[in-house]
Amino acid sequence: MADVGQSLRDLLLDDASVVAQVGSRVIPDSLAQGETLPAITYRVISTTHEHDINGPKVGLATARIAIECYASTRVAANALAELVRLSGILDWEGDDNGVDVRAIEIDSGAEYLSEQNSEGSHELRYITATDYSITYRETV
Repeated sequence: MADVGQSLRDLLLDDASVVAQVGSRVIPDSLAQGETLPAITYRVISTTHEHDINGPKVGLATARIAIECYASTRVAANALAELVRLSGILDWEGDDNGVDVRAIEIDSGAEYLSEQNSEGSHELRYITATDYSITYRETV
């Protein structure tokens, strides 16, 4: 089974502007305390599969994926989220590492969060989170 999250990571790491900001710090699931900033995390929130009256069938699936951009300032986190949006992610179509992407769109606008950078630290790390919906063809 193809991994839509890994394919998304590969897409972001193919963009020179993203790599210039975060290097290889495009990380699944969550960012460790004290991780070097800026960084990006991604996680699949949910996946829905196409059904018809006879039940599930192989066809299209849509994954909702959260992309969270971390930085040491609010302005930098927002700028990184905008860089992700402009990276070509919204134009992503076709087969990429076994994921046959048919469409992608922003599912929800940016959400602004902050958290402590590490235990005992008073420094904050700022997060700009955006959810994307990726529709792709499933294979057996």
